[in-house]
Amino acid sequence: MMRNGKLWKGEFVKHQPHGSVQIEYYDGSHFSGEVKRGVIDGIGELRTTDGFGYAGQFVNDVKEGPGRLYIQDGSYSLEGEFRNGESILNANEVLFELLSPEVTVEEVADPKGKKDPKAGAPKAFTEEEEEQYGHKKIYIESKTEAEPKEVSLKMQIVFQGEPYPDPDQDLEAEAEAKKGKKDAKGKAAVDAEPEIRMITPAPVTLQNENGRLF
Repeated sequence: MMRNGKLWKGEFVKHQPHGSVQIEYYDGSHFSGEVKRGVIDGIGELRTTDGFGYAGQFVNDVKEGPGRLYIQDGSYSLEGEFRNGESILNANEVLFELLSPEVTVEEVADPKGKKDPKAGAPKAFTEEEEEQYGHKKIYIESKTEAEPKEVSLKMQIVFQGEPYPDPDQDLEAEAEAKKGKKDAKGKAAVDAEPEIRMITPAPVTLQNENGRLF
């Protein structure tokens, strides 16, 4: 049956596609799965002419729920939960772990017994490199006379969520505690709003994503 420029094959109820059907789109894309009153709703698989495919849950013609997005040639796949047609966990960071050689931290004794609290560690990258590569760079410094012949590392793609306010922080209590306090000179401190504590969620490793290039 031709309907809205699509070829429908399968189950019909009162002249409407309803149940298990197949849809051939005018551009060559293909769907096979569950339909309710002419709307894709339920479990199905959609393969499009741009080389992508999706197999999983649909709600009202939209990817919604558990599913798998993939490239038809097998070079990429992502399994997980989808909402409003998009995966709720998209890789946005890369975690790096150096496996070998083992990194050792050498402490150099201060002959005067004092350390400058403002002195920081020497910069491994120039300002130009920092600007060009951002956080996507690796610096390995050998502490031995012989340069390591082999370096082993592990990299994982992860989803890093945005920081959020600490739900356990009592802002009213902290603001009350600040009232009446004095500074180091004995003067009454100016009342200020307490600083909101932010929590950075742990990164989520995407075990079910394969083939992404960075």
